[in-house]
Amino acid sequence: MLKAKDIMSTEVISLDPEDSIAVAVQRLLDHQVSSLPVIDRAGRLVGVVSELDFLDLVWDFDRTNSEVYQYMTRQVHSVEEDDDLLSVVERFRLFGIRRLPVVRGNRVVGIIDRHDLLARLSATETLGLGRQPSGRSQGGELAIAGTAVSSASEAVAAA
Repeated sequence: MLKAKDIMSTEVISLDPEDSIAVAVQRLLDHQVSSLPVIDRAGRLVGVVSELDFLDLVWDFDRTNSEVYQYMTRQVHSVEEDDDLLSVVERFRLFGIRRLPVVRGNRVVGIIDRHDLLARLSATETLGLGRQPSGRSQGGELAIAGTAVSSASEAVAAA
């Protein structure tokens, strides 16, 4: 079965806790991502910031000089590089996040984007993901190698 390290991108765009909010927002926009991991100078994952974290700042321009650590989410959802695909899919489903840092210990070694994961699943022959025009079977379930399943968890388990 595929592991997180098999599907992650190793090009991780990140922020330093002391980066300004203006830098953080510009980096989100420049790289067209919805969130960024925050990595301290020792290389440890210490938080994550997302577009939502900055929406309140739209009305208070004085705070744009504040630093990332003041607004980052400190409870970060991540996966270990050797976690299997089912664990990755379950994290996305359970927490409703769009990007998931991949760690070795507490060091970020990659990132998995929900869109990239879906693209990889639909293109990977070894998973047996049947591609139908609508992406659904006639009953409305995902089609996995001729087997109808109702959730991503079942899809991964069926693969």
